[in-house]
This record gives sequence, C-alpha cells and structure tokens, in this order.
Amino acid sequence: MRLIAVLCLCALTALPAAARPLDRAEARGLQRALDAYSDALVSGDAAGLTASLPPRLMRFHARSIGLSQQDLTEAMTQQTRAMMAQTSFGPLLADPAGAQAAEATLQDGTRVTWAILPAAFEMEQGGQRSRVGQPVLALRDGRDWYLIRIDDGQKAALAGVYPFLADIALPATTIDPVN
Repeated sequence: MRLIAVLCLCALTALPAAARPLDRAEARGLQRALDAYSDALVSGDAAGLTASLPPRLMRFHARSIGLSQQDLTEAMTQQTRAMMAQTSFGPLLADPAGAQAAEATLQDGTRVTWAILPAAFEMEQGGQRSRVGQPVLALRDGRDWYLIRIDDGQKAALAGVYPFLADIALPATTIDPVN
C-alpha cells in the first residue's frame, strides 16, 4: 500500500498545473481500458496487450522502421506472447478514481486527454516473484483510452508522437522481490 501512496504523490507532481479531475464518462472509459489491460495481462493475451497501445504510436513506429502498422502489430504481439510464455502476471493495480488529467493538442490539431497513473502488478518468472511499480500513461486519443507502461527510458521515443511527454517527470519504476 505504501508503494501506491508514493506512486500517487509522484504522479501528481508529473502533471502540469492545468491538471483536472477526470469527468465521470472519462473515468468510466479509463476504467474499462484498465480492466481490459489487466485481464489481458493475467490471461496472457498478448494481442490484448498490444491492442492497448495507441494506433497513432503504432503508425509512427511502423513508419520509422519501414513496416506496415499491421506487420509491426503482429511482430509486437509475437514478442509479447514469447515473453508471456515464460512469465505469469497478477492483475494490474491502478485506480483512476483520483486521477488528474491534462489536455494537449498535437501538431495535427488532435486534442488528447492524458494522465499518469500509479500502477503495480506482480509477476513470476523462473520461480521468482516480484512486485513491479511502474507508471501507466493513459491517453484518450479520439474516443478511446490507450495505456502504455512507461519509464524515463521510453519517454523520448514517445515524445516523438506525444511531445508533451518530453517535459514531465515520471516516478521511477521499482521491482521488489515478493516472499
């Protein structure tokens, strides 16, 4: 529980001053996206996890490496499936109830709503259980919410698509053994 409290505090400091609470419809949509992600994580549904990524991000990365978006999606799904075959996951613990959202306008004029959510999950690999605390970037790009587990190492790549990420501070990812 202490981990979630620390992550909440860090997430609040990552948002701009214009942050606001999610409205009821936003919170419901985000909760549906979080539930679907958690279900995919627990059940080992690699395609479900890949589908949680924003199409805009997938198009950007596909173009940058010379693949079609479909080919990139298939490759990422296969890589995720291979990783998940060796690892089991517990549910994603993330609560949008207290989330603070911000708005950003992309270069093409698209407005996105976004929030950094503290999140945690347990995983087991090779007989070792760990609890991972890693922030989740929740993006509403169009009508749908998308989720990306994010750390500072990924931030620069994501800022190519979502420039507002370049200036935010993210809580550190933590990995702690579970007894």
